[in-house]
Amino acid sequence: TSGPAYAESDLSLAEDVGRRAGVAIDNAHLYGETQNVAVHLQRAVLPERIDDIAGWSIATHYVPGGRGGVGGDFYDAVQLPDGNVAIVIGDVMGHGVQAAAAMAQLRASVRAYLCIDPAPVTVIAKLDRMFAELSITQLATVVYGVISASGRQFSFVNAGHYPPVLVNARGEARFVDAVPQPPLGTGAVNQRLATEVGLDENDTVLLY
Repeated sequence: TSGPAYAESDLSLAEDVGRRAGVAIDNAHLYGETQNVAVHLQRAVLPERIDDIAGWSIATHYVPGGRGGVGGDFYDAVQLPDGNVAIVIGDVMGHGVQAAAAMAQLRASVRAYLCIDPAPVTVIAKLDRMFAELSITQLATVVYGVISASGRQFSFVNAGHYPPVLVNARGEARFVDAVPQPPLGTGAVNQRLATEVGLDENDTVLLY
């Protein structure tokens, strides 16, 4: 009873603060729900672990970056009927549900195309055509390659991604130089070019 009396202006201020707080809380809830969808989608599509392939040692490590914690990163390794092994890594531009959905489409497409013809130039060219015909506007960088069954030959196409690294048995590492080529989705590619590199026994091929 000894405090100051509140006026109509005080009530208006309190109501305005309440409305702003309510909008902020709703937005936070919506953002959280969207992130949960993106996380579940990404976890459903990315392999928890790569299948064991007899005669090969394959390891993966994935830590998403950015504030959202969910992006368009994907990777895979598939043994082919002739004993060769196809490996791929890529990154779709952006974060959140849209990037995760595009990543899921791209990874599934790579698997479908390599079942028809696993040659690196062919797979990347089909992805270029898919991006063009379906008017996919997101850019994506990809390294897709095939290691021979003997483990002595690595053929790959690098579409705007970081270059592969070769590590020999002594732990010495070097980048594999390749002809610079644009990412998927630029629409500026007439012909993809593959890079061929010889491997020694116990070499490690690193994609990142």
